[in-house]
Amino acid sequence: MSELKVSAQPVVGPRRTSARAYLQRAAMVLVGAARVLVTEVHAHLRLDPFLAVIAVVFLIAFLPVVGRATDTPQMLRCCIVDEPPLSMALDGMRVMPYGDPFNFILALAKGQTLPGYWGDINYAGVGYYYGGVYVGLGFLVYGPLQALGFPPFPTAPVILRVLSELAGLVSLIIIYNFARRHIGRIGAVVAVLLLLTDSFFIYYSTIVHPDMTQLALALLALAVATRHAEDGGVESLLALGLLSGAVQGTKLGGPWLVPMAALAVWFGVRRYRASTVRLLARLVGRGAVLCLTALVAYAVTTPYAFVSPDFLRMTTRVVEIHTSNMLVTTTAWTWLARLWAHFGPAIMILAAVGVAIVALSALFGRVRRGLVLAVILGASQLLWYSLNEKLWVELGYMLVAFAVIALLSGEAVEFARRLAARAGPAGRAAGVISATVVPAAIVAAGWWTTAEYALFDRLLATNTAFQIGRWAAVGNIPPAARILIDNTAYFDPRQFPSAYMRGDLLTYNELYRYHPDYIVLSSDIYDAAHFAELRRTQHYTMQNEGPMSLRLYQDLLRTDRPGPSPVPGIDYVRAFSANAEDPPMDCPAAAVLLSDYRPWLGGDAPERLSAMSLRLFGANPAGRWIAGRLTGQAVAINMAGRLIDEIRGRLCASTGATLRVYRVNQPGAPDGFSEPIASSSWRGLSPLDAFDGAPSHWMPSPDDPAEHP
Repeated sequence: MSELKVSAQPVVGPRRTSARAYLQRAAMVLVGAARVLVTEVHAHLRLDPFLAVIAVVFLIAFLPVVGRATDTPQMLRCCIVDEPPLSMALDGMRVMPYGDPFNFILALAKGQTLPGYWGDINYAGVGYYYGGVYVGLGFLVYGPLQALGFPPFPTAPVILRVLSELAGLVSLIIIYNFARRHIGRIGAVVAVLLLLTDSFFIYYSTIVHPDMTQLALALLALAVATRHAEDGGVESLLALGLLSGAVQGTKLGGPWLVPMAALAVWFGVRRYRASTVRLLARLVGRGAVLCLTALVAYAVTTPYAFVSPDFLRMTTRVVEIHTSNMLVTTTAWTWLARLWAHFGPAIMILAAVGVAIVALSALFGRVRRGLVLAVILGASQLLWYSLNEKLWVELGYMLVAFAVIALLSGEAVEFARRLAARAGPAGRAAGVISATVVPAAIVAAGWWTTAEYALFDRLLATNTAFQIGRWAAVGNIPPAARILIDNTAYFDPRQFPSAYMRGDLLTYNELYRYHPDYIVLSSDIYDAAHFAELRRTQHYTMQNEGPMSLRLYQDLLRTDRPGPSPVPGIDYVRAFSANAEDPPMDCPAAAVLLSDYRPWLGGDAPERLSAMSLRLFGANPAGRWIAGRLTGQAVAINMAGRLIDEIRGRLCASTGATLRVYRVNQPGAPDGFSEPIASSSWRGLSPLDAFDGAPSHWMPSPDDPAEHP
């Protein structure tokens, strides 16, 4: 018996020691991964005087207006369609099951009720395909504030907007420090200024939307991928996997992150000297570890994707919509053409030169891993959207590609400066001049973009979306009237309980279904690029509409004269426009009207500067180019001055989209709006199905001889 005990001892002991050692090793690796993340965050969030100035300007410009139009869900819905559903998702996370953004999104579809302050707002049929990172971070603040008694509005949207703005600022800081390490200080300055003056970057930094959070995480993933490419460590591999899962959990960003992550793993594996077979085996093993870590991170950030079919079902529906040409024909060339038009030839050529520099450097043996990974990351996102997004072209989806374009432009400028410095004192002087002129030119070309957002967001009182509601409330529209709105208009639900915003196109079938007394059409809808194209090319008829029909807009927009419209039974009442002659209501006593206002530089300043430029430089291409730039600066300064004077109460003028108000005369009256006549129907088979142009049908009663659907 004693021999048995002695012989058993060597078997059990080493197994226990091995298991303990394995757990210790795993814990050390996880701690190491956390240390990598902390180190890279610290390295890429450093501030220098330039960044400090950028941060102060950014926060002063946008942080004070995070509370704009957030008093109620209906007010929030007036201006940006993505903000209410995301706010609803955050608000719903405070009820059982805690943390699920579908609690309120799908409440009505599941026969549940929403809190009364949401009114008739319903997003059950719209879908929610974002992951849990953005709203999850918001819930870390929103949950405790709710427990302390803070109201859902404005608390929820303000938290999400602050998160977007902080993510935008963090993205600027990361891109600067990354560029400073891999390119140089001037290249870093160029990259930051290009982003800070980009309209899509500013837009997504100032609204409730996950794209800016995704950009910050993707840029941090780029930094960690670069580290792994340089050290090949398991710790940096796990850190990259965690960030990859978080990017996927923000807004389905995993697919376009795969090529960069795979290349980083390959760079890391090649640091080990081994046979080809062993390298490939290590590559497969490291790739599996990366994928598993990313999957775990995704499951932690978006758990409801694994415990409920709701997320998969709604995501599938959204993907089906976005991968079909429902609006206009969209191809990869459409995306590339829009991208070229957005940045302009100068920036796109600079970026192309930057790609060539990185490629040639690698070809001749100097592989700059950070920039190579950046090129792959930007190209992957560009290809992902240009090949798969068919619904429309929304360049703001490609913020990572934007950041890479900014990086590569900075690389081209920095390379030119270094090259000039080799040419002696004259070359060094030219390099210094270019390092000053290029950033100054970027600021001159783009300052108005940043200023426009900052100033317009401070002028909601004069925005047409709110003017129309104030005008209606003083007796111009009866309180009991049924008002149907396509987008971008706010009617106080306490005064107009029957006002309903679709957030989408209005069609004749919507008029037949809702029976409105008034309808409001917004230029944000009918002048959007994809809808404007459909207005030009569609040929539906009034009672034979098809998907995405703009027949109603084609008919009603044919006249600007108040009175009977081209559609019998619908009268054009008036428009609210930034260029309207009649001023907004409630103008300050000291304010002058737009007709009496003198711009800061004078109304003729653009013409004067253009003429002066042509006299000085001649009517040659260079002279005309300079004249065009000076004219643009004069227009921008005058416009900025106008907005500042409006903010200060010195000018009374309107801002915002054009809103057109129409009165729908009741059917049956001599001048009434005609509607199709049909008898009753089976449940779910409306008579309108006979007129929608879709593959649906109507049966008047169960006695219809056709087979029951």
